[in-house]
Amino acid sequence: MVESTVTEAQRQEWGQFRKRQSCISVAASKPLPGSSGDAFINGPVRVDKYTIYEVMPIHHLALQAIESPLLSLVSSAVESSGESAKAEFDPKDEREVCFIFTTDPEALESTPKAVRRQFIHTGADAFKNVPAAFINAICSAVIEQYRRHLQTTLRLQQQLEGQVEKGFFPAPKPSPSKQPESAGS
Repeated sequence: MVESTVTEAQRQEWGQFRKRQSCISVAASKPLPGSSGDAFINGPVRVDKYTIYEVMPIHHLALQAIESPLLSLVSSAVESSGESAKAEFDPKDEREVCFIFTTDPEALESTPKAVRRQFIHTGADAFKNVPAAFINAICSAVIEQYRRHLQTTLRLQQQLEGQVEKGFFPAPKPSPSKQPESAGS
């Protein structure tokens, strides 16, 4: 039988080292939050049985189709620095916003553009009997999703500054030309 020269303290240190090393594989398997963490890792927001989806391009198109005051609220929030943005919403506008953001984005995209406005108006009727507390909570969650969206967009813009040209097609860099022969040689 071979005697071990490893002490109990060394065994404990080895156990702690192995424990720390096991965390590395777990941490490496998770994606880094990066600049889009708020928008994509946080994902949808839940209000009771309703899922409020993160802001997608189809949401902008749907809001434009119904001429929602939410678009003016968002644009005034972006333009005003430090001031609170305001917009007038009537109950119909709130129900439409609730319907747009609780409907699966694929269903909105698959709706033909010509009937999208009517689809939203009809779908918003499902929120007529929903208590006001839920409507308010859903609208608040929509505004939170827009806040996340705007913060992520701002962070991405800041990352791009200095890395890409401002113009769509950058001007070609001048190519080195031959030096003219000197007259004295």
